[in-house]
Amino acid sequence: IQKRRWETSAMTRDGIEIVASIGLNFGVNSPADSYKDPQTPFGFSDHNVYNFVRNNVTSEIIGRMVVDVWREYVRRFKLSQLFETPEGESTRTILQAIIEMVNARLGNAKVNEMDEFGRLTMREVDSLEYHQIQAMGIKVNANFRRLWFDPDVEQKLIGAWTTNWLK
Repeated sequence: IQKRRWETSAMTRDGIEIVASIGLNFGVNSPADSYKDPQTPFGFSDHNVYNFVRNNVTSEIIGRMVVDVWREYVRRFKLSQLFETPEGESTRTILQAIIEMVNARLGNAKVNEMDEFGRLTMREVDSLEYHQIQAMGIKVNANFRRLWFDPDVEQKLIGAWTTNWLK
């Protein structure tokens, strides 16, 4: 259990540990023009299938990549900020934005840059993760299923929520 904890553990800017349960969905990346092949209605790229098979440790590599990106974003915020809505937003929390940013880095060639304090700079930068995934011939989506906190931290979060729930 402790080994798995350390695999996905991230620290907030104020030193609070968050452990995530992360699931990954993999698929062989089939270019749009491969759907025109009359032999298969689903598209096929023999080059990408070859790359996928050749890189048979893909899930471990991608898993580590996703956790590194997760940690990179979490460390930019204090714990209390993760449950706030960013300026100009009304529906998604910063935690939800982090999850979206992780998936953007996996699925887009360019992503919006974030500074060290979690502010979007509105400058697009290359996503190294996307280019690595493309070179492997796959597509990936990360699902964050659950987050764990130290029991004391969790009780403080619940206490703060019950105090402010009417707001």
